[in-house]
Amino acid sequence: MSRNSEFLWLKEAAIGVMNTRTAASLQDIHTTATIASGVRAAYPEQGRRSSGVAEQNGKILRQYRQLHGTLPVNLTEESILLPYIPSLEKENEWRNTGAIPGLLGEVLEQHGIQRASAGNSDTDSISRLAPLLTMNRQGVTPYGAVGADILRDVSDFPGGRRIDGERLLAKAATWRQNGVRFIVFEHGDLARLARYRQGMSESRYAELRASVLRETLVWIGALRKQMQAGDRLLVVSASLPAEAIAQKKRLAPIFLWDGQSSGLLTSGTTRRPGLIANIDIAPTILTWFGIPVPSEMKGLPLSVVREGGQTELWQEVEKMDHIYATRPAILYPYVGLVVFSLILAVVTLLPWIRIRCLRWWPPALLPFGLRALLFVPPVLLFLPLMPGLPEPTVVWLLLLGICSTGAYAIGRLPFATCFFWIGVLSWLPLLLDGLSGAELIKHSYLGYDPVIGARYYGIGNEYMGVLLGGWALSLALLAEYAGLRRRGCGIVATVSGLVLLVYVAWPGLGSKAGGIFVFLAAGLYLGMRITGIPFSWRTITLASGMALAGAVLFLIVNYRLPAVDQSHIGRAVGELMVGNWSEIGRIVERKVAMNWKLILSSAWSRLFLISLVLAALVASRRRAESQRLIARHPGLPTAFGTIGIGSIVAVLLNDSGIITAALAVLYALVPYICGLLDETKLSKKPEHSEQDSFS
Repeated sequence: MSRNSEFLWLKEAAIGVMNTRTAASLQDIHTTATIASGVRAAYPEQGRRSSGVAEQNGKILRQYRQLHGTLPVNLTEESILLPYIPSLEKENEWRNTGAIPGLLGEVLEQHGIQRASAGNSDTDSISRLAPLLTMNRQGVTPYGAVGADILRDVSDFPGGRRIDGERLLAKAATWRQNGVRFIVFEHGDLARLARYRQGMSESRYAELRASVLRETLVWIGALRKQMQAGDRLLVVSASLPAEAIAQKKRLAPIFLWDGQSSGLLTSGTTRRPGLIANIDIAPTILTWFGIPVPSEMKGLPLSVVREGGQTELWQEVEKMDHIYATRPAILYPYVGLVVFSLILAVVTLLPWIRIRCLRWWPPALLPFGLRALLFVPPVLLFLPLMPGLPEPTVVWLLLLGICSTGAYAIGRLPFATCFFWIGVLSWLPLLLDGLSGAELIKHSYLGYDPVIGARYYGIGNEYMGVLLGGWALSLALLAEYAGLRRRGCGIVATVSGLVLLVYVAWPGLGSKAGGIFVFLAAGLYLGMRITGIPFSWRTITLASGMALAGAVLFLIVNYRLPAVDQSHIGRAVGELMVGNWSEIGRIVERKVAMNWKLILSSAWSRLFLISLVLAALVASRRRAESQRLIARHPGLPTAFGTIGIGSIVAVLLNDSGIITAALAVLYALVPYICGLLDETKLSKKPEHSEQDSFS
C-alpha cells in the first residue's frame, strides 16, 4: 500500500521483519510475552484477561483480592489489573525461560515513567495483550482503556464490534497531557477477524481483511500526526495470518517512525539489516528512555541502517522465506541418498551377502555416486549465485548435473589426488566466503536459518562439519604426498588451522563457540600427526593445556568487546563473570535438550549413527583390505583421527553438534568405503601396483 498516494508516509518509516520464535508456539500471547520480557517466554491463557478496575462494578478488584489477599496501592479509576501474575510466573518457571512477567513495566515505573495501555482484540472471550507490556510485577498498569467501551458497534462485521479508533486517539492525547510517556495500543481488528474466519467464505474474508488493513493504516497515520518532537512510534505485529504460517512465512513486519529518515532496522542480536528478534524490543524501549537494560533481558537495542532500501528488504525476506519453506525438500532427500548409498556400499563389501545383481553393478557405480554426494555441500554454497528462487525440482536437477560432472571429472584422478581436491573444494570456498561477509553461507540450504532463530550470523553446524571434514581430509592427504617433507606440510597445517580457528572464534566472522574447541582439539591432533610428535601423557597434557589456554583467550577477547559486538558466547561469559549461575544453568540445559532432541528425531543424527555402525561393520569384516588401504594411503588414519576427535568434541560441547559430526564423518567414511571398493577390485586381479601416484 505504500505505492498508494494516501499512504506515502509509510516510506518514511524504518522497517524490518521480526523473528517470532518464543518459548512455546507462534500464538500471539507467547509473542507478546517474549516482546515484553526481552527473553523467549510463554504465558498461559490467563494472561489475556486484564480488566479496568471500574469494569463490571470492580469485579477484577474482587478477583485480585481473592488471589493475592490484598490490593495494590495507588490504584485509580483508570488503572488496569491482571490478577494472574502467579500463573505467568509458574509457567515460565516450569519452562525455565528466565522470563519475569511485568519486568518491563516494573523497570519503567522505578525510573518514573508513566505507562498506559489501550485497545483489545475481544470477541466472545476476553483477549487483551497490551497490558502485558505496561504492567509492573504486580500486574498493574496505571492508566488504560481495554474494556468494551473502547469498541464500537458495527453491524456488517463478524461479532458486531470493532475498535473505536477515534476514542483511542482521544485517550492518547489526554494521557500525554497527564505526563504518560509510554503508551501501548492494541488495535485488534485483524485478530478479531481471524477468529471468525472458519465461518466465512474466502472471498468475504479477503474483502473484510483488505478493509480492516486499510482502516488500520489510516488510524496509524492519524496517530503518527499526533507525534511531537522526540516521540517514537513503533508498530509491531504480535501474530501472523494463518495463510502466512501455512506457507511457512514466519517473519512479522515491524515499522518505526522516529522523526528521522527511513532505513532498515537491525540489532546486535541479528547483525543483519532489516532483521530483528522479538527479544530486542523491550531493551530498545528502555534504551529510548535512557534506562539501563536489566540482565534478565537477553535482547539488544534496535538501531537503524539509514541507507537501506525497502525494495531490497522485501527481496531478502522472500529469499529467507523461500529457503525456510523448501529446505526440507533439499536436505531430507540428500540425507536419504547418503544413507542409501552407504548401506548399499557396505552390503557390497560384506562377504556373506550374496545378491547377484548387487555384486555385479555397484562396485563400478558406487564410488562415483559417493563422490557426487560429497560435491553437494560446495554446490549448495554457490547455489545463491543463481538468479531467482529455484524450486526444489530445479535445485535437484542442478545438483544432479553439476555433482555428477564433478564426480566424473575428479574420479579420473588417482585416489589420493581425487579426495584431496574434494576436501579443498569443500572447505576453502567456505572459508573465503566466511571471511568476506558470508553472503553465500547466509543464503545456502546448509547455512543457518534466521526464520527458526537459532542463529542469525556466522557459520552454522552443517557447514562447520563440512569445514572440519574437508580440511582434515585435504591436509592429511597433502601430508601423505609430502612424505618426508613434513616441516613444510606442518607449516601449511598450522597456518590454515589458525586461520580456521580465528574464523570460527571471532564474533564478527564465524562466531561459533563450540567451533573453538572443535578446531583446537582437531588441529592439535592433526599437527602432532603430521609433524611426527609422539603421543605421550606429557605431550597430550601439554597440547590440552595449550588448547584450553587458547579457548580461554578467545572467550575473554569476546567478553571484552562492546555488548553490540559480542556473540552469544561472549554474553554467556559475562553471565559467568557476574555469577549468574541460574542463567548459565539455563544455557546448559537448553544445549543439552537441543542435542538430545536432535539425537532422537533428527535426520542428521540418524545419518551419524548409521555411519558409525557401517564403519565399524566394514572395518571388522574387511580387515585385510583395510590394512592394505592404510598401507597404500598412510594419510587416511590421520584424516580419520582428526575428524573423529573434532566430531566427538562437537557432540559434547556444541549445541546441535551432532549435525556437525554427521557431515564431518562423511569425509572420513566416503574415502574409506571408496578405497575398500578399489582394494576389493584390485584383490581380484593377478597383479596390481602397490602405490598410487598423488598427482
